[in-house]
Amino acid sequence: MVKALMQIDKLEWDQEVISDVLNDRDQQLVWRIPLTTTGREDVWYWVKDSKGMFSVKSAYRHQQEAHGHINLNVPTDMWKRLWNLKVPPKRVSANCLPTRFLLALRHVQVDSLCPFCSAAPETALHVLVWCNFAKLCWQQAKVPTVAPAAMFFRSWFEEGLSKWNEVESIEAAMTLWALWKVRNDVVWNSISPSSEETI
Repeated sequence: MVKALMQIDKLEWDQEVISDVLNDRDQQLVWRIPLTTTGREDVWYWVKDSKGMFSVKSAYRHQQEAHGHINLNVPTDMWKRLWNLKVPPKRVSANCLPTRFLLALRHVQVDSLCPFCSAAPETALHVLVWCNFAKLCWQQAKVPTVAPAAMFFRSWFEEGLSKWNEVESIEAAMTLWALWKVRNDVVWNSISPSSEETI
């Protein structure tokens, strides 16, 4: 523990202890570490947030900015509503779900067809919205439908968020989560899906 290498009452490194327990290289590294002059306890502070509070949202935004992936054309209102939903992860809108179609695009040897119907490639939009099994789940969830014109999941979800109230938005997000969970059970545990049990 770093505290054991210090003389707390003097706010300086304990040269004798450091010389006894560390090799020459590590001693030099320790000497270069500045110590506080205030005597206050250390606190956790996330510098990417004005209040110093860590959140997945701020970490995600920092990571996207650091890698030049921020898309300024994405409506910020959509992201605000999505991040504020009190539901499980939002990977689907960031196009991060490991669908069979995306895995095949990344040269992973996998059958790219939907595990529910085996009739179309498993894209996020298909497996979560347009597959017959997904449609059954949406009917049972009683979330108002969104026009079928969307070609990408994000467009479909943005359209939904513009139409749904807060409760419907949460129900939609939970339905998506439940669909992805049962999809994983089909893929990894070979279960027979049931729309009644999913919703």
